[in-house]
Amino acid sequence: MLQLNWSLVFEIINLIILCLLLKKFLIKPVTAVMDKRQAEISEGLLNARNSEAEANELKGRYEDALKNARSESGRMIEEAKKRAREESDRILKEAGDQAADIMRKAEKNIESEKEKTMADLQSRIAELALTAARKVAGSAERESDDKLLYDQFLNNAAMDAVMKPEGNSESR
Repeated sequence: MLQLNWSLVFEIINLIILCLLLKKFLIKPVTAVMDKRQAEISEGLLNARNSEAEANELKGRYEDALKNARSESGRMIEEAKKRAREESDRILKEAGDQAADIMRKAEKNIESEKEKTMADLQSRIAELALTAARKVAGSAERESDDKLLYDQFLNNAAMDAVMKPEGNSESR
């Protein structure tokens, strides 16, 4: 049979008290620390997930901004090229207009010089004709002098005709 011994009862009571004391002073604080640590770890993981989500969102925004910047820079380059072509065309047109103006002025100057030269030649021919006429009228010396003057007049007139361009028939 089982004998109940007072020392066994005290040991059981001591063991129960020890368990209660351990539970109150050791297990509860350790459990609380472990629960607190578990909560911190869970919170840290949640924060890490949130940070990762924010980082992915920022990365997406950054990539979108980078794409927009690239497309914007491409558009700006195309626009600059277009403006450069327009400026080049404008400069070339202005240069062509200036060249045409210079050519018109040069043609006018040439025409004016030509008219001046023609007038000068006409006056020289007239002088030669008058001189020849005076010599012929003033001297009845020799027929050979007349013939010489006549040949000289014809040579001068021929030289003037050679210098005068074709298609320009002006009256003398």
